[in-house]
Amino acid sequence: MRVSFWAYYAQDHKTKTKRKIDLSSILDGEIIKKSNHSLQCGDYYIYMHGIDTKTILFTKTNDSDLINKINKTNNSIRDIRDSLAEDELLGFPSFLFINDGIIGFASSFLGPKIRELPEFIKGKKLLSESEELILEPLMRGVTKADALNMSFIGRTTLRIESGKSLTKTILRSVGVASVSDELLDGIEIILKPKRAKDIKGMTKEIISSSYGEVDGISIKAKETAADLLTEYYLDGKGHVGCNLPKKASNAEIANEIYTAFARMKPTILESYEHIKNELLS
Repeated sequence: MRVSFWAYYAQDHKTKTKRKIDLSSILDGEIIKKSNHSLQCGDYYIYMHGIDTKTILFTKTNDSDLINKINKTNNSIRDIRDSLAEDELLGFPSFLFINDGIIGFASSFLGPKIRELPEFIKGKKLLSESEELILEPLMRGVTKADALNMSFIGRTTLRIESGKSLTKTILRSVGVASVSDELLDGIEIILKPKRAKDIKGMTKEIISSSYGEVDGISIKAKETAADLLTEYYLDGKGHVGCNLPKKASNAEIANEIYTAFARMKPTILESYEHIKNELLS
């Protein structure tokens, strides 16, 4: 599971005015404390429960009976899970970390995606009718020229969105004739060198010749030989985030997200500052 970090704010539909909001207080007051957990979205439900003071469990299920059970109790997540029959699941989880205008979002394979958070806010009428919740990815990166001048390049990851012709070409090469955009967000190609080996020649060829075909390139590289190996994203297309260690409980995952936020805080705040300056208090 990967956590990515975003800025959030409310924006007026007509005037496009952006204002800072306290999403944590809104969700705690209107959803968590009022046990107003669920929202129906077509043939499935999404709902929220608190894990700790900064992290919310954001879950998806198509089991309406389970939703009724959840809505009738003020018990904890553990109590709800313990009350389920052996063949029942709590749902497919995602995790929402909130900290002063910034969110961290981590989604399991079938859990709610980041786009479903504004839908939940709108469906619950947590903002005025003239406003919507806007999420902007927090980005960091280096330029193409910077990347070409790196002294050492290791693991390289290419990200290609599902609608690109290159994606279809790659899928056909492994036997997939067609795939719906609703099922596939994109593909990643990882060039993994042998331990301590420099693949800058190969990576530089990709950057020089295929740069326009991909939607994101990240490299683990050194600007000089004495530097520590650092992950860079080309042209600011890289979304600030990291992979999370595998953990069993929701509380452990929430703690890992907080740890990731604390570790990456300087980068997160630097990126957020550009967005924050445009917001009304």
